[in-house]
Amino acid sequence: MWKNLSFKQRFLVFAGATALLLVLGYVLGVSKTIALYQENKQLASLVSVGEEQLVRSIGRLSEEKQRIDSLKQFYSGDDSDAFLLQLLVKKADYYQLDVIAVNEETQRTGLIFVYTLEGKYRNMIRFLKDIEVSIHSMNVVSVAYQRMEDRRTKTVSLNMKLYFNKHNL
Repeated sequence: MWKNLSFKQRFLVFAGATALLLVLGYVLGVSKTIALYQENKQLASLVSVGEEQLVRSIGRLSEEKQRIDSLKQFYSGDDSDAFLLQLLVKKADYYQLDVIAVNEETQRTGLIFVYTLEGKYRNMIRFLKDIEVSIHSMNVVSVAYQRMEDRRTKTVSLNMKLYFNKHNL
C-alpha cells in the first residue's frame, strides 16, 4: 500500500502523522509539565509570604520576650518598686501606650528608673501630666522622645523614655 502512494500522498500522510504526534505529545507531557510549573510557582509564592509572616512574628515575639524579661527584672526588686511599676503600667494601658522596657541606672544623683513607652504623642503628654500630678512617690527627672522607623515592616513609631527618681516615704 505504501508503494502505491505518490510522493505527494506520502508527504501528506507523514505531515498528518507528525501533527498527530505533536498534539499527542503536548497533551500527554508538556501540558502537565506547564501546569505543574505554574502550581510550583504559586506554592513558592505562598511559602515566601509564609516565611515573611514567620519572620515578622518571630521579631514581635523576641521584642515581647525582651519586654517581659525587663519587667521580670524590675519586679524581682523591692515591693514598692513593683507597686510603682504596676501603677505605671495601669496608667500606660489607660492612655493606650505600650511598655517597651523598664531599666534601672545608677548615676551620681542616685538610682534612676528608665521607663520606655511607645504610642501617640498626645497620649504620652496626657500620661506624663497624670503621673506628675497623681504619683507623689516619684520625681520625673527627664523625658526624651525618639522617632523609631522599622525599615523591615515600614512602620514609624514614637518612643518616650521617662527618667525618674523614687522618693522613699
